[in-house]
Amino acid sequence: MQQPKGLGIKLKIATRKYAFIFQMYLPCSNYSTSYNEHCVETVENVVCSYSAQGSVFFLGDFNSELPGKNCNIANFSLDMRGRILSNLLSEFDLIPVNCLPLCFGAEFTNVPYSYGRETLIDYICVEEINIQNVF
Repeated sequence: MQQPKGLGIKLKIATRKYAFIFQMYLPCSNYSTSYNEHCVETVENVVCSYSAQGSVFFLGDFNSELPGKNCNIANFSLDMRGRILSNLLSEFDLIPVNCLPLCFGAEFTNVPYSYGRETLIDYICVEEINIQNVF
């Protein structure tokens, strides 16, 4: 089974203080849910391995929809891929900051071929403990 694609950078912030920044590219919806779950498990392993050593940041194309900052939550339902991603974020207290009202920028990063609902599938995720450093 092919592994998910990604890239990591380790930054030394101060003596024995590090930040780990990972660029992710998770599979698109053409791949099975089980393969998507496998890839998310790989991300979980990365979080477990590095979060004890410093601050962890994830950014990139997660190919899963989460409610955006201008989304009516009451009218938004997560599909299976969104639930898998949402569970990962909840488990490790990660917040997709570009979904927060305090962030400016693209409101959507996916325009379907059918010209249906435009959605956000690319995220910048930080640990909740570091949210005060986002501006």
